[in-house]
Amino acid sequence: MKSIDENFPRISIVTPSFNQAVYLEKCIKSVLTQNYPNLEYIVMDGGSTDGSVEIIKRYEPYITYWQSQPDGGQAAAIGEGFERSTGTLLSWINSDDFLCKGALFRVAEAYQENPSSGLFFGNSFWVDHVENFKYPLISSSMSYEDWIYQTYSVFQGSVFFSHDTYLKVGGINTNLVYAIEYDIFFKIAKIFPTTYIPHFLACFRDQPQSKSNNIRSIGKEEIRRLILELENIDVQKLPYKIVRLLLVNRRRVAKGFSGINLKMKINQKMFDELIRI
Repeated sequence: MKSIDENFPRISIVTPSFNQAVYLEKCIKSVLTQNYPNLEYIVMDGGSTDGSVEIIKRYEPYITYWQSQPDGGQAAAIGEGFERSTGTLLSWINSDDFLCKGALFRVAEAYQENPSSGLFFGNSFWVDHVENFKYPLISSSMSYEDWIYQTYSVFQGSVFFSHDTYLKVGGINTNLVYAIEYDIFFKIAKIFPTTYIPHFLACFRDQPQSKSNNIRSIGKEEIRRLILELENIDVQKLPYKIVRLLLVNRRRVAKGFSGINLKMKINQKMFDELIRI
């Protein structure tokens, strides 16, 4: 890894959580053991009753701010956390996911080399509920057209964005339930340059209570409406599949489209090293 300036950009990370005690400690430790010198860490708990508060209190001396009280759901918790944030760069890591070793230094390096970028994104590991490696989630070189026309390769825990760009696109849409990250990431990428970080930054945990396993139909509808808005398609009743076909056709004429996933060999030793905390 290249050396970076001693003036590390402040990175603010928010963890929204509700009754995720079985996973929460791993998430918190993965953030704190980054040993990043300019970290602001905020935990927004929705009033858990499963022992989550006791876990948070265990790490209270190292957490910038935390609360545990009823909120308006995940999007509202993330939004409130960012309102309290003062970092140059922002991200959120859900309580059932966790960061890879060295992730924040990778992000800081990318920012210092590309300070005009609005969004920074890397690769992720997909793991099962007990953290066994399933497969790598490799991002492609990305422009707005790559992301929205090709695939939804948005690996949320591996995405960081500048505070300024976050505010300029209107922040978190607290009316969303599933497509929270698609909304904010796509809106930033449509206006600002992005930077790919060719490293693994986070792990996405496939567990029975995750959004991807329980409210996918809500997600499709939210993404459908987002695509219509971003692409200025004024046909609100088009079904999800037809909207996707429209984008396939637009993809063929999109300038700067890359659409080629990077190949990367992953072995168990590499995975174990990156998730060790």
